[in-house]
Amino acid sequence: MTKTSRSLILAAALLACGGAFAQSAAQSPIKVVSTALVASLSGKQLEAATSVPPGAKVLLKSTITNSGAAPAKDLVITNPVPQHMVFDSLSASNKTATNVTFSVDGVNFASASALTVKVAKQGVELTRAAQPSDYRFVRWTLSNPLPAGAIAEVAFNATVE
Repeated sequence: MTKTSRSLILAAALLACGGAFAQSAAQSPIKVVSTALVASLSGKQLEAATSVPPGAKVLLKSTITNSGAAPAKDLVITNPVPQHMVFDSLSASNKTATNVTFSVDGVNFASASALTVKVAKQGVELTRAAQPSDYRFVRWTLSNPLPAGAIAEVAFNATVE
């Protein structure tokens, strides 16, 4: 796969993520905006990722805004690791108290230490500890309600394959 086609796939994946958030947010006071950022040419600031070569590190960030009049409880933000990207070990961050879990299939989520994956080895199915490169989804569960008018951010780093 060429660098250009990987860049286009990355851009399409990021637009798809943002569109999914926008659809669900249309009926809710909770708005989620997802962005992909890379280091600028000077390396001193982050800028929107538009064309990203293999090996580049990308910061995938979601900003959650509660535009409602009441605190928002039980917020869960799930972000996919885009196709042709690999989650960077222990990079899931947040600026609020949350529980971070991971998934290899988008259905079963667990802490990094508890997540497993099934692999076939010499015709036998084995279970092993999941590695960060196996993660396909990152989920943040906010521990506390998000106050009315408040903003929370969650993010993770990934490397373009």
